[in-house]
Amino acid sequence: MSLTNKELKKECDYLDNVLTIVNNKITKLKKDNQALASSITEEQKELWQNINEVDVSEIEFANLEIERNIMKAKMYYQTLTKFEHVYQSPYFGRIDFKEPDRETKVYIGLTSVSDDEYNNYVYDWRAPISSLYYDYEIGKAFYYAPQGIIKGIIDLKRQYKISNSKLEYAFDSSLNIQDEMLKEALSHNSSEKMKQIVTTIQKEQNQVIRNTEYDNLVVEGAAGSGKTSVALHRIAFILYRYRKVLKNNEIVIFSPNQVFSEYISDVLPSLGEQNVPCLLFSEFLEILIKEYEDVENYSLLIERYHNTKDELEKRILEIKMNNDFIFLIDRYIEREVLKIKFKDIVINGELIMSKEEVLNDFNNTYLKYKPFRRVEKIIENVSNKYRNTHLKKASGYKAKIKSTFTYNDDILKLMINMYDDLEFLNDVKNKYKININDFKNFSLKEINSSQLKYYDAIIYLYLKAKLKGLNSQFHKKYVIIDEAQDYNLMQYYLIKEYYNQAKFTILGDPNQAITNMVNYDSMEKVKDIMGGKSKLLKLQTTYRSSYEITKFCNSILNLNNVNMINRHSDEVKIINTDKIKVVNILKQLIEDSFKSGFDSVAVLCENKEEALIIKELLKDLKTTKKLYILPVYSSKGLEFDSVIVYDENLSKNKKLYYVASTRALHRLNILKIKK
Repeated sequence: MSLTNKELKKECDYLDNVLTIVNNKITKLKKDNQALASSITEEQKELWQNINEVDVSEIEFANLEIERNIMKAKMYYQTLTKFEHVYQSPYFGRIDFKEPDRETKVYIGLTSVSDDEYNNYVYDWRAPISSLYYDYEIGKAFYYAPQGIIKGIIDLKRQYKISNSKLEYAFDSSLNIQDEMLKEALSHNSSEKMKQIVTTIQKEQNQVIRNTEYDNLVVEGAAGSGKTSVALHRIAFILYRYRKVLKNNEIVIFSPNQVFSEYISDVLPSLGEQNVPCLLFSEFLEILIKEYEDVENYSLLIERYHNTKDELEKRILEIKMNNDFIFLIDRYIEREVLKIKFKDIVINGELIMSKEEVLNDFNNTYLKYKPFRRVEKIIENVSNKYRNTHLKKASGYKAKIKSTFTYNDDILKLMINMYDDLEFLNDVKNKYKININDFKNFSLKEINSSQLKYYDAIIYLYLKAKLKGLNSQFHKKYVIIDEAQDYNLMQYYLIKEYYNQAKFTILGDPNQAITNMVNYDSMEKVKDIMGGKSKLLKLQTTYRSSYEITKFCNSILNLNNVNMINRHSDEVKIINTDKIKVVNILKQLIEDSFKSGFDSVAVLCENKEEALIIKELLKDLKTTKKLYILPVYSSKGLEFDSVIVYDENLSKNKKLYYVASTRALHRLNILKIKK
């Protein structure tokens, strides 16, 4: 509903007041920063001039003071940058919230704005009261505040578009932000960088972003439901909520690839927060595995899986990454623990500890430790006692104590032995119906190569974690895992074990698994392995693609639980052709997309080999716009204005076909190649 002239005048006056406050802050920050920069320069100059006249402690103190001022200057600069951004568009929404004893006009923006007397003119979108804007229509509402539940009535809900410090429009809405602002945001062309979505966060997304009730959230969301955006906005919310006790380097994001890390790199800074560390799982493996110089990364594994012509190799990849493989390894681990032999600890003819006492320590006293660590604790405990009472006779006592235990604590040898263990091989045979000699020979050959394969690195680390434990990272407080459907249960165990003091937010879509290696019916299994206070939430509306594209994508997997938004485009075109005509058709489709005003076009192929062939075929195509020719598995998490799916065999893998098709925002063409 449009505003009256009188209401519009009031809004313009309010905006002017806010801009004046923000401008004053900018002016003061510039002045303070300039003064601080001059002070730093003067301090450095003075220190250098008097370097021979002061002692070491005075130099250290002066350097420390300079470092403090440099850090302060950086903070000034970050705040200045934030307010310069705020000056362009200080807020985007407003609610009038009436409680029994007062009424509050709540203007909502990227960050809070208050005057020198601490009167709030704009509330940060993450403030407790701001949740009302995302969760409720006009009428009864409540929000959670530090002092408890605050109930009241929303009697006005208003939206604004402010650009370059000018009010472009304002209107009242009785709907829950399923309106023009959302449609406008979704109608834009794609960008090389992901953008913040604070103006259009939906209720189901907001419930994930602001959830503090559960330690671990597992979010199952359809393609285009905003999982990654939700994850990043959740980080911004957590940093705001716990700003006194949480730093950005105490959060880590597991991202699927380096391109994806670049793609999301602008979101947190645009929300006024510093970026948090991003980590690939292959980097995680390299940090913890020192026995091999080279560990295969996930991208190479995926390329190998999709490009190999060796059916045995493909089958073994699927077995070793399969979720149920963990149970076969657990059975092997149980047998290895049972092989540990205990006896009386005797040194120089003296009984130091009886077998029964050793067993009691192993099974009870040190039960909280992993099996091999329990043995180490017993050895440490006994050796300490012996050293204290038999100091003169202590030569070689520790080795003697260890020799009373019979067990193999070399994890690499245990993994090699596992692939040669008949009982384990029979478990593999019975479970996966594969020739055990083929499985054994292939596995042993790979382990003896210079590069440790991705799946064997996971298995090696899992054996180590279960038998010895990992040196946990206690300082990480939050872990975010995106593209969660590509991690198997062993990987989740390892991440949870390593970051054992952290809370987790895990986001994925079982329908976007790009291989047959890891498969989930739902993310419920992930929630179960995380344990503790965990909750599975679902995002069931897709915002990326138009109604027509989403409808087509849903038909690929017969999905009926994915909601579509009311934004329309052309119908999906399926074009049947042969290889002789394919080049001309591809060129025509690409040129038509760019002529239609789209900024990015992607040709998505089944594998790298196909992508290289298409690149060669299109090498003489001249364009200044963004044209991507990629295997589908390299497009995970990305989106493009127009997508051409090159379908020679791709649609035989329905999930891969689904992932390819769901990358399209505004136009989707399927190019089916006749045999």
